[in-house]
Amino acid sequence: MTALSLYMLLTATHPQGELYLHSRLSLATTAMWQVESGGRRHPPAGDGGRAVGPLQIWPIRVADCNRIVGSDRWTLADRESLDESVAMFVTSCLYYWPRGTIEQWCRHWNGSPTRGPSQQSTITYWQRCRKEL
Repeated sequence: MTALSLYMLLTATHPQGELYLHSRLSLATTAMWQVESGGRRHPPAGDGGRAVGPLQIWPIRVADCNRIVGSDRWTLADRESLDESVAMFVTSCLYYWPRGTIEQWCRHWNGSPTRGPSQQSTITYWQRCRKEL
């Protein structure tokens, strides 16, 4: 199932609808963008060159997002694009935490997609994101 298909299914079945889900994803993305790169579209690479782009995406996250959509939709170069970075974030959020909270989405991005929201190591990241909301 593609991220768009999943998004459409969730917004159609969510009691508060598309606007509610979209606004929460938008808030999470904006907060993380500030934390990850200070809101810059072309920040320097972080984590020893492994984290690239406005959302500081590692190669393993690109591979995981491609696995989710079932094709080579994204390349490592797409990490440099804000639009493609956001698309990867939304794909990952809606796959792992389809009815998640902003906190779960931010913490999953910082840690493991499945365990991030429960990892102690992502609490500080979430606190930084929460300040940006």
